[in-house]
Amino acid sequence: MEATLRLASSPKDFLSEESETGIIASLIKGISFDLRVNMWRKVADVLSKLQEDENLAALMPLLIGISPATLLKIKGEIDIEIDEAMQEKIYANPMIEPFMMNAATLINSITTISDDDEYLQHLNDKRIPAHIIELIMLLNENLGDEIQYSLSQGQIAVNGRIAGDGLGIALKTATKFIK
Repeated sequence: MEATLRLASSPKDFLSEESETGIIASLIKGISFDLRVNMWRKVADVLSKLQEDENLAALMPLLIGISPATLLKIKGEIDIEIDEAMQEKIYANPMIEPFMMNAATLINSITTISDDDEYLQHLNDKRIPAHIIELIMLLNENLGDEIQYSLSQGQIAVNGRIAGDGLGIALKTATKFIK
């Protein structure tokens, strides 16, 4: 499975304390979400296991006939246009009010961390080793505009790419939520 989420706003635009754009306004600029499901992996293994079962051996001609369909990829896409009338309805909803402020203000109020001293104290309070704190602070200041990653656990693997101006701000914001 492969998922891609793209925002029209960069992390710098979205999370900067100087941003004058509210969360909802940033999201309305544009979001793209793609989901792809690749079904072809391990099909041969499944078919060979089914062939070993006497009760299912009669179904093998049918399964072999439809097996090419399992090589296909499924792709989903959602495209929603938000016109002026829809924007007015969104902004008129009282539940949206907290999201009218910029993301940094909302996150600072939720985490109660609003300046660098409080942020550093937060990291120290969570008993994060000093060398990790130094690495986090270094990344906050110097992180580039793209990160590629690969995570795996057993037979599940996730590969990805995060791109956008201001990834250091995104990292700093994410580490405010460490419990």
